[in-house]
Amino acid sequence: MIIAFCIILQHVTRLSPIITAYISQSNYQGFS
Repeated sequence: MIIAFCIILQHVTRLSPIITAYISQSNYQGFS
């Protein structure tokens, strides 16, 4: 259970820059 949580945490931290970039891009398009 803890191992699976660690694996999920690794994937989340790996994908977080992509997610934040996508959110900032969509927010920028929404404001403009």
